Amino acid sequence: AGQAIFIPLGSIVLFFVDPDLLRRAIGVVIIAATLVILRGWRFPGKPGTGVSALTGIISGFLNGSVGLGGPALVIYMLSMGGSANRQRANLVIINTCVSLMIIGSLFIGGGLSLETVFRGLVSAPAQWLGAMLGVWMFSVLRDDMFRNISLIALIILGLSVTIF
Repeated sequence: AGQAIFIPLGSIVLFFVDPDLLRRAIGVVIIAATLVILRGWRFPGKPGTGVSALTGIISGFLNGSVGLGGPALVIYMLSMGGSANRQRANLVIINTCVSLMIIGSLFIGGGLSLETVFRGLVSAPAQWLGAMLGVWMFSVLRDDMFRNISLIALIILGLSVTIF
């Protein structure tokens, strides 16, 4: 629910804040949060509705403003521990729903241009290959190794968003 409400609100922020500055700041936050989890921090106990809702709000806002809502969810899931199968299933379901909401928002708001569709089609093969690599790695690596690789990938994402 938080995502559905805050994706459009995050988009509105782009009218008032420099998107490059916002993107770089978010990259720094991704790196910092990931390093904390990589060093062994886990969410104490089971997160309640408030923490889950706040994560959805943050993720929705980040998706709407700079298209980086995924890391907030991944960091949240990885900070809780639990089985990798459950974490992965939750992320696949959430990301599918969020992707459909973003496409709908772009269509309704007039942001689904020929250029946007072209960029999506050009980037699709790389995304597909990355997904296939992830599926393969998930099937052959132990949970802790897959988790650490995911965290390192988040740090690389944070660096690339901050630098480029």
